[in-house]
Amino acid sequence: MKQISVSTNDPNHATVNLTVRAQIVTALALDQTTVAFRQVPKGQEAVRYLSLTGKYADQSDIVAVKHNNPVLRVEYSKSGYENAPERRIRLTLPADAPIGRFTEQVILETNNPLAPTLKLMVTGEVIGVARAVPYRLVFTLSHRGADVNRQVRVNSESTPFKILGVRCDVPGLLTRLEEVTPGLSYLVTVTLPADFAGEPFNGLLAIETDIPDQKTIEVRVLGQPRRGPTS
Repeated sequence: MKQISVSTNDPNHATVNLTVRAQIVTALALDQTTVAFRQVPKGQEAVRYLSLTGKYADQSDIVAVKHNNPVLRVEYSKSGYENAPERRIRLTLPADAPIGRFTEQVILETNNPLAPTLKLMVTGEVIGVARAVPYRLVFTLSHRGADVNRQVRVNSESTPFKILGVRCDVPGLLTRLEEVTPGLSYLVTVTLPADFAGEPFNGLLAIETDIPDQKTIEVRVLGQPRRGPTS
């Protein structure tokens, strides 16, 4: 409810008070706007479901799906999936999805003129035998008086593997490989020397392994100027 006062030039009604009442009704929406496939093992299929909500959910249909991920499958059923009428949208990450992280926007087109498109953000990660943590290293390029090290741990829970080599495509950065637990855990150190004179960078640390479907594990390497105080 909203109260509005209006001034007029009528001496008998110098001020008019109005009361505005409104009820907001959602015509059509998704019950989730973000779907996550968290740490799905390579070779395992993962499925997520969505529902349509809103005043016109029962009368509306999805007529088209648009996204750019060649692996992700998005399907619609008016009657629902798995004997659950509310599960009208199914997202499938197949077992052959490649190892790595992804973020994808899915656009669902409907036959409802009040909500012709519905947008959904899908994120996920397919993990292989080995996993690198963290997946990004960040260096600050200014006010350094000594070498700066950042480390990546590469682990396997149970399947032994070997790291065959480590390389970084940023000139001037140094790398070192240590075996922590034979065949299961390794530590990769990336060093930014104190005398590094390069520009800000956005590069890759490539860790080469003997795993057949995970020959290379990539870690993003960033070099950023120190942020000054904001006024």
